[in-house]
Amino acid sequence: MINEQKYELIRTNRKSLFRVKALKDFGDFMKVKKGDLGGYVESKFNLSQENDCWVAENATITENATIKDNALVFENARVSGKAHIFGNAQVFGNSRIFGQSRISMKACVFGNALIHGNSWVHGNANIYGNSEFSGNEQVANNAHISNKTLNIDDEFEEYKFFMNVLNHQGIEKYMELVNEKLEKKYVKNT
Repeated sequence: MINEQKYELIRTNRKSLFRVKALKDFGDFMKVKKGDLGGYVESKFNLSQENDCWVAENATITENATIKDNALVFENARVSGKAHIFGNAQVFGNSRIFGQSRISMKACVFGNALIHGNSWVHGNANIYGNSEFSGNEQVANNAHISNKTLNIDDEFEEYKFFMNVLNHQGIEKYMELVNEKLEKKYVKNT
C-alpha cells in the first residue's frame, strides 16, 4: 500500500530552500487545509509525509534535521544539523535547535531558546525565554525553564544516567535532584 503524500515542495527564491504546500487536509492541533503553504525545508527528507507533523509560517528545517510523527515547527523557528523533532513536540517562536538535539513527546521549545549539542528535551518539559542548553543535557517530565543557560553535564555529572537502563522511579529521582540543584542556584529568596 502506497501512502498518499500530504505535501509537495514548491521552489522559492530562498537559496536551496523549498516551501511546503499541503496536498490534503490533516492535523488535530494545527489544522492544515489542502493548498495551505507551510514553512521551508531543504529537502523532502526534512519533513515526514506520515502522520500530522508540519512546518508552518516562516519556520525552516535544513541539513539532516527531521520532523516526524505529530511534531510541529512554526513561527520563525529554525531546526538544522542532525536535530530531530518528533512525538507531539512543538518548536516555535525564534527558537533554534541544532547539533544532534532531540525534542520529543509533548515538549515545547519556544521564545528565543537555543538547544544544541546532544541535548534532549522530552516529557512535558517547556524551555523558553532566552534559555540555552548545550552538551548532553536531558530536560524531562514537567520541567519549565526560562531564561537560563545551563550545561547540566557540568553541574550534575554525578546524576547522569542512561534512559534505557533506569525505570520510571529512577527518572523521577534524577529530575528531583536536578530541580533541587536548579532551585538552589537560581531561585532567589525574597
